Amino acid sequence: MRRRLVATIVGVVLAVLLVLVPPVVLLLHRAAENELQARLSSQASTISASIADRFIQGQRPTVEEVAQLVPAGDELVITASDGTEIFRYGPAVANPVVGTATGPVGISITLATDGSSLGERIRGPLLALGAFAAGSIVLAAVLAIVISGRLTRPLRDLATVADRLGAGDFSAPVPPRSGIAEVDGIGTALGTSARRLDELVTAERSFTGDATHQLRTGLTGVSLELELLAEHPDGVVRTGAGRAHDQVERLTETLDDLLSVARSGAGRQRVAVDLADLIGHHVDDWMPRVRRAGRTLTLRTAPGVGKATVLATPGCVGQIVDILTDNALTHGRGAITITVLDDGVSVGDEGTLERERAAELFRSAASPAAPHGRGLVLARRLARADGGTLELHSLSPVVMVVTYPVMT
Repeated sequence: MRRRLVATIVGVVLAVLLVLVPPVVLLLHRAAENELQARLSSQASTISASIADRFIQGQRPTVEEVAQLVPAGDELVITASDGTEIFRYGPAVANPVVGTATGPVGISITLATDGSSLGERIRGPLLALGAFAAGSIVLAAVLAIVISGRLTRPLRDLATVADRLGAGDFSAPVPPRSGIAEVDGIGTALGTSARRLDELVTAERSFTGDATHQLRTGLTGVSLELELLAEHPDGVVRTGAGRAHDQVERLTETLDDLLSVARSGAGRQRVAVDLADLIGHHVDDWMPRVRRAGRTLTLRTAPGVGKATVLATPGCVGQIVDILTDNALTHGRGAITITVLDDGVSVGDEGTLERERAAELFRSAASPAAPHGRGLVLARRLARADGGTLELHSLSPVVMVVTYPVMT
């Protein structure tokens, strides 16, 4: 922006100079020409007075007399009242500038000189004009740099504050007032927005912490009851209680990870995650629900994939897979396939998604136009907060793919 401002101001000054300089040069030329004509006319009058007696006596001046009066290189022409040339002295001038005077008995005296001398006469003013133009350009450039700096510095400070706000740092101070009303107005608005956002985020985090605490308390009670059931004499009850207890433990870990994301915007702990092992537990949890819905769920590993290990937070990965599986079960149709990739997981079904709805798939959950509610929006936010990505890979069949950095 600063360069554009400097270039614009200097360009305006150049345009003004280009408009004004030619007329000034023309005026200087005409002024020099008029001055030269006036001088020649004065010299012609002097010559007329010097040779007037000759014409009064009916004689003509001699060459010697005229040679003393006419400057070297100039041409003198004397004509009678009827236009007849009476006397001529000096070489013919190719580009003449003339001055005239009247003499006795109706004669006319014309003195001509070479007009090329006009360039010498206006050289000094032209040099001064050029120096003025160059100085104007330099001064315009200096002023442009000063003005652009005064304008861009507060804007740059505002951009820095806005970037910090976008990164979640609501403590960023508002830049000092610049004296520019519009820029100061933006700074004030940013400060107000930062305070409101800080209050909203603080309230949301407080609510999230309270809600998580209450959920964890309830899950602790359920876990204790399941531990008691795990000692039941019936083997089927013991097995079901053990599986339920494992699910409660994973849910508790997921709550801790989600709370960490809500508080800091990033996963609590990114570690090496064995995707096949982690996803296998979640598939086991989903099998009963899928069967009750009359659908099938298959876990497989993509061809050529060995031990798929990525850098991620286990709770976030599991939550994303749960959301994608629930989305396939609720909105999709046919068999559900979860595929372990070398850098992530894909979840697909046999349904078809229209391109128009796909464009709105990850819209803000607050928008009524979001086609699949809050789940997919939350899943993408969790993936990004954990250093991964979540994208729609295929419309027919519908396939969602979440990827993470690979552990090497």
